Amino acid sequence: YISTDPDGGDVREFFSDYIDSPSAVLESIFKKGYEWPFSPARVKTDEGYLSSAVDLAVFSEKCKGKRVFMDFLRNPKELMKAGKTDLSLAGEEAYSYLRNSDSTGETPIERLAAMNTPAIELYASFGVDLYSEPLEIAVCAQHCNGGVSVDKWYESDVSGLYVIGEAAGIFGVQRPGGSALNSTQVGSIRAGESIAHRLQKMSDSDVANITENDVKFLGQGTERLTFDEVYGKRMCFARKMTESCSFLRRPAMISELISDVKSELDGFDRYGAADARALRELYIYRDVLTTQLMMLSSVSAYVAAGGLSRGSYLITNDATDAILSGKAPETDKNFASKVIVSRLDGTSVETRFEDVRPIPEASGWFEKVYNAYRSGDIFDK
Repeated sequence: YISTDPDGGDVREFFSDYIDSPSAVLESIFKKGYEWPFSPARVKTDEGYLSSAVDLAVFSEKCKGKRVFMDFLRNPKELMKAGKTDLSLAGEEAYSYLRNSDSTGETPIERLAAMNTPAIELYASFGVDLYSEPLEIAVCAQHCNGGVSVDKWYESDVSGLYVIGEAAGIFGVQRPGGSALNSTQVGSIRAGESIAHRLQKMSDSDVANITENDVKFLGQGTERLTFDEVYGKRMCFARKMTESCSFLRRPAMISELISDVKSELDGFDRYGAADARALRELYIYRDVLTTQLMMLSSVSAYVAAGGLSRGSYLITNDATDAILSGKAPETDKNFASKVIVSRLDGTSVETRFEDVRPIPEASGWFEKVYNAYRSGDIFDK
């Protein structure tokens, strides 16, 4: 991992600025390979730094205006001894992993080629040749689980609108790997069955019962914007969201951004679109702002209620302090059985805490359950 100035100069390895032990640097880098989602529980323990310390170090460098890269042509300096590669310095777990994978080459690119050639080919298909250039990186906001509230048939409280997969708020704070796919498959089947049952009972007039009066059109305002102008506004709010409410939740910045988002939404009618492309971007921009407002308000309510870091985010106002403090982040133990439900009314967001729904126990008699399914009573109930 290296950082540079904006023009690509001042190339340097930077982990030793944040992690005080060479062996901890190597262990963090190795574990980041498979513990890829950020977790506050993986920043540091009393025994030392863990894989998510990598995320904080990368983010801190970028906050200084640096660009950050993974360079597969050079080993970390901590892995070198007398000018030569010494894989034993990586620690027993990493060394055993590399040996068992027949991946003990001198350089990272050699080891990657032995272990996972398709990864190299994937980047090459996007114009990045890992054999000749470093890969620019940033920290992504992953596993920020939440979404539209749905019932057991995956229908939202907007009648006829079904939501499945990661757009539905069903995955929880943490989930076992692979269960998202299972959940999405089950949700698709249940939604499809419910829709098919409902359509059998609807007339053509019911299906087509949407009038022009039900739709509020955008782009009619006097301040006519081009595509580039709308996109520029959206990117401005996207950057603010990344800085305040991605894998780091910064309460002071969140409060300020809520005010900015509300102000923009309250005055949205003033915007007009210069052409069809700008109009499409205007709809996207409003959706982004609305989603930001819902998420920011939920996070603000959680922090105000005393919620601490959990899942895939760390609550802190300073990323550098979080890693340099030398302390393990305090994680939440009080809200594990709660979910935040938020409802939008104009630009006001109401939030409340609810208990998570318990895992149901199957107790139905087969013939009764199957007959209810065949008759359609199961959908109506």
